[in-house]
Amino acid sequence: MKLHNKMSKYGFFLLGVSAPLVIFACGKKEEKKKTPAAVKVEIEATSAQVYDFGAVASGQKKEMAITLTNTGEEAAADLSETGLEAPFSIKGGTFPGTGGTCTESLAGGASCQIVVEYAPTVPVYSNVAHEDSLVISFSGKTATEFLLTGSGDFCSKQSALADLTNSAGTAHLAYESANLTMAQSFTPATNMDLATVGLTLYKGQTADLESVVLRLRSTSGSANNPDVDDLGTATVVGSAVPTTSGAVSFTFTEPVSLTAGTKYWFILDPGTSNISNGTLSTYLYVKGAFSDTFSGGEVKFGQDGTNGWYSWNYDLNFELKSCSAL
Repeated sequence: MKLHNKMSKYGFFLLGVSAPLVIFACGKKEEKKKTPAAVKVEIEATSAQVYDFGAVASGQKKEMAITLTNTGEEAAADLSETGLEAPFSIKGGTFPGTGGTCTESLAGGASCQIVVEYAPTVPVYSNVAHEDSLVISFSGKTATEFLLTGSGDFCSKQSALADLTNSAGTAHLAYESANLTMAQSFTPATNMDLATVGLTLYKGQTADLESVVLRLRSTSGSANNPDVDDLGTATVVGSAVPTTSGAVSFTFTEPVSLTAGTKYWFILDPGTSNISNGTLSTYLYVKGAFSDTFSGGEVKFGQDGTNGWYSWNYDLNFELKSCSAL
């Protein structure tokens, strides 16, 4: 190293140093670590935590497509679903099922869909709520749980049909024979599930009825009479029939599916075994009119199970109720 001394005009010395160039080597730049996989569950058109299938008829099925999104950068491996029980299930069985796009892994930033089914089975004339949690696991971790809800309905509500209702009659027709049955015809304009037939009845003061049966039948043969086979039956115990004129509802064991444009009959049958007062005197009365007050049908009477059906210019007062649409 050389030192150069030089006197300045002010009497000071300046020291100048010259040094060899030194080069410093930098280490390799550290790579950015990927964010771990993080799977969340989303549904079409909403980010709600509760996914409601709504009301579904018993025996029917409703599907819902649910989106899984990996919000991390790493792949989510070993995707699976745990915890779903009937009536909820993954379509096609176990995860990932069928109808969707998911597999057992999901790349970072990617999305896929699974299809969940709701297939409730509930008792007749009831509405039952169901709920379950959808739990998605991946790489030994568990994603957020999401609640699934729905209600299974089996004709829990009925609505009266205006075109299958007749209330014009003011008279009461008497059943004076234990072998007598009375049939009223009607033709639905649309397909329907018939649940209840409402009539206006009363029993004699001395009558002791065990039960009254209402039978639903289709039309048989060229004679245009009720068929001999029941499509459905509804029974009311005798104690439920009032001794003064009142409304009585006959609800079928299960709703009966009827076809539009087909002629049907409901038959009011007190039955021979119901007479316990020892006589064949009048014991049941049904309200209607001694005239054609219902243009959509007619009345016949006779002994059930025989060809002895006879037309009568009479129409019953009645109201038909079908299962309400969900």
